[in-house]
Amino acid sequence: MDVKTEIKRYMENEIDLSHENLKAAEGELINAMEQLVKMVQGYNIDMSHFEDQTTQYDRILRQLKAARNAYMFNELKGITARIELLTEELKKIMKTFRVRHRRLIEEAAAAQSAEDGSEDEVEDEAEEDEDDE
Repeated sequence: MDVKTEIKRYMENEIDLSHENLKAAEGELINAMEQLVKMVQGYNIDMSHFEDQTTQYDRILRQLKAARNAYMFNELKGITARIELLTEELKKIMKTFRVRHRRLIEEAAAAQSAEDGSEDEVEDEAEEDEDDE
């Protein structure tokens, strides 16, 4: 086999490998973001507290789409690296969420209990009105 054919095969394999790595990283990132959103919503915390991560997430997905549309294969490795870094950041946030974001959890719980308390007061007043009749 001549050198030119060997180089061509190597480059094709390199592109295929880069694309597979990118697809795997993209799937992990999307999954990590979905898990973070579910966790934050589960605590009734506003996602605006994680605006930096959501902005990075949106920006990376836009860059990925642009690179795919323009067939910019030289960008794929860089985007893959940025995706993997953000994925690790999201996973770290989720692992340490209860410790690092205790204040947000407590504030959300207090707001929820205050909301529940005001609903109970409205129900109690409605029951008292029915009893008076």
